[in-house]
Amino acid sequence: MSDLFKSDTYSAAAVAPARLSESRAESQLRQVLSRDAFSIVSDTVKRWNTTLRTEVRGITALKFTDDSGRITASIPVSVIDGMPVPLAEATNHIEAWQWWLILHRPNLEQADQGLKLVVDRKDLLAQQVGDISRKLEGVRLSRSLIEDILTKSVDDDVLSRFQTIREDILGAYWIHAGKIQLYWMSLAIFAPLLRVSLSTLTVAVLCHELVHAYTHRGVDIDGSSWSTSRFIETDIHVKEGLAQYYTEQVMRTLGNRLPDGLETFLAKTSRQSSPYTDYQNWLGEKKQPSPEAVRLAMLGFRNSATPNFTNESFLEKLLKAQMQIRGGNQG
Repeated sequence: MSDLFKSDTYSAAAVAPARLSESRAESQLRQVLSRDAFSIVSDTVKRWNTTLRTEVRGITALKFTDDSGRITASIPVSVIDGMPVPLAEATNHIEAWQWWLILHRPNLEQADQGLKLVVDRKDLLAQQVGDISRKLEGVRLSRSLIEDILTKSVDDDVLSRFQTIREDILGAYWIHAGKIQLYWMSLAIFAPLLRVSLSTLTVAVLCHELVHAYTHRGVDIDGSSWSTSRFIETDIHVKEGLAQYYTEQVMRTLGNRLPDGLETFLAKTSRQSSPYTDYQNWLGEKKQPSPEAVRLAMLGFRNSATPNFTNESFLEKLLKAQMQIRGGNQG
């Protein structure tokens, strides 16, 4: 695996690449993937970038400016060609026609459902368009063909491999470079796999990466930020947990403007590995703390004079913060 994609993702390089390394998986995918997906992802980033930054600033109480108004961090976002190494290696065996089926399976299933409706209501339709009995055999043959094609699907294989990857492969926050990249090819693959909108999936992933940037470089009320060396050394469950938690909160907040945002984010999360899902059980019994408690725990964790980079240390601070918030509310 490339040094750029080890367990502490994207921390090794000072400069983010202009594009990801080419691979066999990408060459097969390019034969059937429309460039329209690139335009959808790029347009979505332009449309939502400012809104998401506003929401992340609001819920984390972190910003990229200090009290004097000086900009402490500028985090550009770009849409990049190529497939991250972990995804390319996990899908190296997939041929072009299998990628085509992954990309278009939802359309085939929808077509089959439409043909089923015709068969189910043939008597009603006959009253309007005349005798269709001869044509129904063609409909049945079409449904049979679609069924045969769908049996060749490798969706479950790709999703199961996705669930073992402990890195952000839909987008990435490059820690040293201070940049966010979104990988349009990865997004174009997983939108149909998850049965979600490509645009909304892009919003959820962009939000996740922005939270990484704000929790790392964002300045708190005391003018402090998370040192890069500490951020890199911190347990992946903490970093991804914070990114996931705050992204879910933002998707809930955006419910009126992005009705499928939360559903899309949770669909993605349900297929991810432990570092991306553990936050859902931070308090046990599938309970999550309040945003106020998470903010207190995060600030205490990243600003500690005697740093402990473990997930256990963060959870201890989180439980104490939640009890503190509850006690204050009761008082």
